[in-house]
Amino acid sequence: MTLISGAWLTADSARFATEQHAYQALDAVLTDLHGLHDAQLDIESAYRGTLMTGSGKALEELRAGVQRWQAALAQTRASLTRSPGGERDIEVLDKRMIRHFLALETQLQSFRGGGGLADIDAEMSRANPGSPYRVLEAKILAQRAGLVASIATIGERIRYLSIGLLLSTIVATLAISACLISACRRVKAMQETLSREVVHDALTGLANRRYLHAWLQAQISFASRMGDSFHVLYLDLDGFERINDEYGRMTGDQILIAAAQRLKTTTRGGDFVARQEEDEFVIVFSCEPDSREIGRYAARLIRSLGKSLVDGVPGGILSASIGVASYPADGATADDLVAAARLAMLQAKRAGKACYAYRRETNPRNEANVWEVSRF
Repeated sequence: MTLISGAWLTADSARFATEQHAYQALDAVLTDLHGLHDAQLDIESAYRGTLMTGSGKALEELRAGVQRWQAALAQTRASLTRSPGGERDIEVLDKRMIRHFLALETQLQSFRGGGGLADIDAEMSRANPGSPYRVLEAKILAQRAGLVASIATIGERIRYLSIGLLLSTIVATLAISACLISACRRVKAMQETLSREVVHDALTGLANRRYLHAWLQAQISFASRMGDSFHVLYLDLDGFERINDEYGRMTGDQILIAAAQRLKTTTRGGDFVARQEEDEFVIVFSCEPDSREIGRYAARLIRSLGKSLVDGVPGGILSASIGVASYPADGATADDLVAAARLAMLQAKRAGKACYAYRRETNPRNEANVWEVSRF
């Protein structure tokens, strides 16, 4: 009985390792696909932002963004060899996105030549570029869900076999005992990984972009029902590139970890903090639109990040530029609010950094975008 149970345990442990490797491979595919989608969203975000600010570098930015997207596409195509039917799906995505980007470039040239924005909005709405990503993501998630179920089943069977071995024999060999302990630890570690990595940033421990999007959607739904409002702050660390250049990337990572902790200790208990990009963070702050608390809050964040975060890096090198967007004034969806807050952050950077900016709802000339910038 012990030998049979030991053989089953060994076989299940080997299968568990195989399924775990397959899960990690699919997770890498999802990461590449999300990176590809993010590259496309960055193109369209920069595109809209350029139209709003009237920059003359729209075509150059669009073409550079397309080149970055194509690099991400090559990475995704390589990883999709691990997913059945992935190569065919990525070819469909490639052709559709190229048509979409060419249409954007054509519309942008038309706009620069005096064309209106109505056709541009119609093209953005008609193309619906997110659907190919959703089709691919749904297929991969379905495959991964099957692996998760299989891993859970094998894990439970390993546990039962382990208990049976302990109860059925007193004189267990060291080899079986080692296999038992290893299997239990791997099951527990995998379960913890599955529950945490989905929603948290690996470096800082903050909520990641996917968790932020889901949380914002829930916050919007609640605020819509209750007639409430809230603010989204987009924070960029000024001086972070200098720290990477002068002190190295390891120190840069320590700075990001310390900055994340500083943000968590500076924010209130009900605020939500997430890492959006390498040195960019998003904070969801609840207060009334006319409250002066948002200004004091932004000032507190900027002063806090200006102090020394790690040993060996003096204070004053790092600061922050903050953009503020309000729901529902600046957007009705999670993507719109984050994009509006990021655009405001760019205005703060243009104003000289170490400040925050937001869009005035009303102004004497009735202009579309008038920015209010406050410095401390």
